[in-house]
Amino acid sequence: MRPTTSKVKLAIISMLGRDLVKGSKVLDLFAGTGSVGIELFKLGAKKVVMIEQNNKQCSEIRERIKSFNDNSFEIKKGNVFSLLPKLNSEFDIIFADPPYETNYFHKLTELIDSPEITSDSALFIYEHFKKDQTPDYFGNFKKLRDKTYGDSRISIYKKGEVTKND
Repeated sequence: MRPTTSKVKLAIISMLGRDLVKGSKVLDLFAGTGSVGIELFKLGAKKVVMIEQNNKQCSEIRERIKSFNDNSFEIKKGNVFSLLPKLNSEFDIIFADPPYETNYFHKLTELIDSPEITSDSALFIYEHFKKDQTPDYFGNFKKLRDKTYGDSRISIYKKGEVTKND
């Protein structure tokens, strides 16, 4: 496991801003310790769904969210690619931090570029190894920003930004 560093987490929060997070529905894929989803909740997200395959990590997330006494969190234990198509909810912000060596970008984006999973103006935030390149577009999403922090790179995409001229 390689958790999202504090520096990267702060950068994500800074890039999004409180106004964008407030009232949003967040999906945290490969949630690990759940730190990104929890931070987005603290900034005002109304619902956070976390998907994590590891039992120990799911238990740790449950412990971490106990203090909130809130039903705004949902933890789903299992494989992201099996659970993602079964989600019956539109998300405004999707954060994915898969293991760097997997290169799941294209497999993830095929599932995410769906009206059943993403709202009309959804953001997709993808954390990946700094040397891995991601495309400027996928489906209805356009890359807004790419920023490197140590060995990590954050790529942010927005749905609905693709036009016929792009």
